[in-house]
Amino acid sequence: MKRHLGLAVERSTVAADYLRRNVDAQHLTGRVRIALADATDGAAMAPLLQTASIVVSNPPYVPAASPVSPEVAHDPPEAVFSGASGMDVIAAMAPILAAATPPGCAVAIEHDDTTSDQVVDALRRAGGLEQVQAHHDLAGRPRFVSAVRPGGRGDERRAPEPDDGVEGWTA
Repeated sequence: MKRHLGLAVERSTVAADYLRRNVDAQHLTGRVRIALADATDGAAMAPLLQTASIVVSNPPYVPAASPVSPEVAHDPPEAVFSGASGMDVIAAMAPILAAATPPGCAVAIEHDDTTSDQVVDALRRAGGLEQVQAHHDLAGRPRFVSAVRPGGRGDERRAPEPDDGVEGWTA
C-alpha cells in the first residue's frame, strides 16, 4: 500500500496549534506536514500545491452573521468565518487552485450549506478546472464541491462518484 504525505495549511497560529495536537493524537506525525500560510496568497500557495494529487479544503466558510453551535464558537473566529457571504476565502482560493495545482489534481472544498451554487460558480469562473460538481453530506445537505484539473496521466482522474466508497462523497 502506497503511503502518502499530507500537507495541512493553516493561517491562524491558534488553529495551527490545534491542528498539530490533532495530528499528534492521530499518530500522523511524519505523514502530515503543517504549513503556516494563507490559502488566499497565490505566491505562498503555488510551491505548496505544485505536487499535490488531491486538495481537500475545509476553509473558513461561515457567513459572519450566522449563529454557530457551542463547539464551533470555541474555535478561533478566523478559522470559521469568511466575510458576510461566507465566500471570501473560497472565492480567493479558486483561481489559485486553478492555476497552481498540477494537471490531474482533484480538488474538494467544504462550504456552508447555503453557498453550494456560489462555490460551483467560483470554481467554474476561475477556469482551469473541470468536472465541477456539488455534493451532499450524509445528512443530505449541500456541503462540498469537487473539481479536477485537466490533464496528467491520460486524464484518468475524475471527480468522486457515489459508489467510490468515500464517506460523505455522495451525489
